[in-house]
Formats: sequence, C-alpha cells, structure tokens
Amino acid sequence: MYTGKRVGALVATILTLSAPIHARAQIRDTRLPSAVLGGVAGLAAGSVMGLSIVVAESRFQRYIHDADDVFGWRSLPVTIGIGTGTMLGIYSPNRLQTSVIYGVAGMTVGAAAGLGVGSLIWEPPEGRWAGASIGTGVGMAVGGIIGMLYPRGENDDIGSGGARDQSAGIPIVVRLRF
Repeated sequence: MYTGKRVGALVATILTLSAPIHARAQIRDTRLPSAVLGGVAGLAAGSVMGLSIVVAESRFQRYIHDADDVFGWRSLPVTIGIGTGTMLGIYSPNRLQTSVIYGVAGMTVGAAAGLGVGSLIWEPPEGRWAGASIGTGVGMAVGGIIGMLYPRGENDDIGSGGARDQSAGIPIVVRLRF
C-alpha cells in the first residue's frame, strides 16, 4: 500500500521529469503557487467525486466494507483531480481559475437538482441527501470541465508568449527513458 509520502514523491517526480527544461524554470519562477493551488483544488474536487461515486453505488446496494474498497478504483478521481489541477496551475492559471469558479457553480446547481431528484426517486430522508451528494459530484465535474475548456477573459496563458492562440490546447508530454 502506498503511503502519502510515496504518492507525493511519485507525483512530484512525474511532474518534474515530464516538464521540458524551459518549463521547469518557469515553474520555479512564476507558476509554483498556481500549481500548488491547482493541486489542492484538484484534491478537493476528486474527493467530492469519489464520495459521489461511493454514494451512488450505495444506492444500488454495493457497499464499502473495508479500506481496500476505497483505495481501489474509487480513489482514481482524487489522483486525476490532483494531476489535472496541478497541470492547469502550471500551464494555464486562467483555465484553473475558470474551472474552479464553474465547478463551484456546478456543485451548487447539482446539489439543488440532486436534492429534488433524489427525493423523488428514493425514500426520504436518505434519498434527499444521496441525491444531493450525487448531484454535487456530477455538477462539479460538468462545471469544471466547461471552465477548463472555455476559460473566461482574453488572455489564455497557453501558447506562445501568453498571447491568445486559437489552436492551443493543454500540452501533454509522454517520455520513455531508456
């Protein structure tokens, strides 16, 4: 089983090795606070998603019995959230900011919608909070993805020199070292 220190060291190693040399200098100089905030926001978002998955499964009589059930594939949203938030903080703080704003708005709308739908589908009081929990995760995911794909403002930091580049995307680099 991985401890917190091992997972943190693994994530830091992957992020450091995958970034180009000029990006490493840029990370050290200007983007480190955004990367850390992005990682923390991703941790929070992934935790909400993981909780929503567990609650949704419990509504269909699939329950968690021990810690191994939680640390299986159900913890994948946390890992994805930390990685995505950190990368957005490094490569485009504007997209990170918009993703957080839209994600919180989506959480609010999703919780309200899930509260209503859950009380219609399942018996109260469990149906209300379960629906709100599931709706929170769905709304946050939808809002966060929309915010990531359509950033607010004129400046998108991805591209050459911070200028707006219509063909720009989130760069993904895979290196295999032999």
